[in-house]
Amino acid sequence: MNALKAIIDTGATESVCGVTSMARMLDSYEIPTYHVVLHDRPMFRFGNGQTQQATSRLDIETKALRMVSFYLLDGQAELTPPLLGGRELWDRSAVVATCGEYFAHKSMDGSWCANPLIRLRGRQ
Repeated sequence: MNALKAIIDTGATESVCGVTSMARMLDSYEIPTYHVVLHDRPMFRFGNGQTQQATSRLDIETKALRMVSFYLLDGQAELTPPLLGGRELWDRSAVVATCGEYFAHKSMDGSWCANPLIRLRGRQ
């Protein structure tokens, strides 16, 4: 199982990803473990005023987060990288420590995990 790299998006309620970005990520996994849910398709309103309905929801098993869900977007948003939203962070009692450069969270089984943060180039 490969590591999923996602952007922590504290301004977003839900976790989303573009369909093309997710397909590329799944192609990079040796044997991906995931489940597609076609009936869960909420409508999203973005900061720029645009709205879009999700095409589906993908529940995927990852190394760092174990099971995590992303709503998939197509059209102009198909290249959107995985964005980990506030609801997922809240549900996991997540702590993001930028000075210690780690992300700690509770897994669905109740155990605590800590993952290192990777800084974007140029950001301090």
